[in-house]
Amino acid sequence: MNRVCIQSYVPSVHTYLGIDLLLPEDMERGRLYPLLVLLHGRGEGRDQWANKVYLEDTVDEKKVLIAMPQGNQSGFVNLVSGERWGDFLNHELPGLLAGWFPIRKDREGRGVLGVDTGGYGALRAVSGYALRGAVDPVRDLGELYEKGYRPDPGVLFGPREDLPGNGYPALEEREGIYDGAGSLREKMQAALRDMVERGGALEWY
Repeated sequence: MNRVCIQSYVPSVHTYLGIDLLLPEDMERGRLYPLLVLLHGRGEGRDQWANKVYLEDTVDEKKVLIAMPQGNQSGFVNLVSGERWGDFLNHELPGLLAGWFPIRKDREGRGVLGVDTGGYGALRAVSGYALRGAVDPVRDLGELYEKGYRPDPGVLFGPREDLPGNGYPALEEREGIYDGAGSLREKMQAALRDMVERGGALEWY
């Protein structure tokens, strides 16, 4: 497995972002590879998945490229404050990576899996990814207004009572949600394994 760290300006969020990318050891010339994006949760950074889950088998044995972008406290959704993190996740990130690396450009060749607030963003990423999953996701961003979330969620998402109208509905779907028994590490590992198995149905490998 090879690891590449990218720092690139992203117009949709008006800043430079760090993205960690894991690539198979023996990539074949002319082959396009599936992309799996792993999103971190609140209070964490883009290294959350690499610190908790063994990723090498997924990358080298299944030949899946893994991207882990920094999302700060955005939840990877468009914010009322103007930063379009949802657009970045659905469109700009795949396009950016496809310009540098041999990844598939079709929606069926992409999956996204997130934790906590990243899980909320992953399940909302309908237009960009055929496979979506979340580990212990925040189901309602209204929860953040009660838990000392910083920065102030009102600045990011608007007044709590306006969340649905601002484009932040509470999650109702169950498919792709991993929130059962076990430690967070165990649930993240199980979710990754299941996501890769689901990718088989889309001929990822």
